[in-house]
Amino acid sequence: LLEGKELPGEVWAEGTLEGLSLSGRARYQLERGLRLEAQGVFQGRLPEVFLEGQGSLLGEGEALPFRFAYRYRGGALPVEGLSLAGEGEGYRISLKEGHLSLDLDKDLTPFGFPVRLWAQAEGPWQEALQVRLERPEGEVSGRVWLWPLRAELQGEVLGERVG
Repeated sequence: LLEGKELPGEVWAEGTLEGLSLSGRARYQLERGLRLEAQGVFQGRLPEVFLEGQGSLLGEGEALPFRFAYRYRGGALPVEGLSLAGEGEGYRISLKEGHLSLDLDKDLTPFGFPVRLWAQAEGPWQEALQVRLERPEGEVSGRVWLWPLRAELQGEVLGERVG
C-alpha cells in the first residue's frame, strides 16, 4: 500500500510484485473548488509499467469524464507516454503521442471559476492554445501555453483595455 505525501491531492495505490512483474490499482483525488478523481489499474515488467483508467473533473452538478493511459518505460516521465480522451457537452479533448486536440466552450462556474472559457488547440501539446475568457465585466482572449504555464491575453475589463 502506497499513500502519497507532499503531493497536491491524495494518491493511493496497492500492488503485487513477483520478481520483476508488477500489477495493482491506484486512485488519485484533488480538491480545489472542483474535484478531480481518477482510478486505474497498472501492470508490467519493471522498469516498464502500463497504467490505464478513467476519471472525472467534478463540479457542482456537472462532471467532465475522461479516460487515460500511460506507458512508463523507465527514466523520465515524458508527456508523449500519456493518452487522454474525454467528450461531453461543450468539450472534447484528445492527447495522444504528444498531439493535443481540444475544443472547449464551457461555463466553469460549477467548477468554482465564475467565467466562460472557450479554448481550442490542434497540434503538439507544447504549442499555444487559443483561448477566450468571458464574464459580465469584460472579455480577454489570446494564447496560453501549458508548460511552463504562461499566457498572453488582451481585451477589455470594466471598460478598460488590458494586455
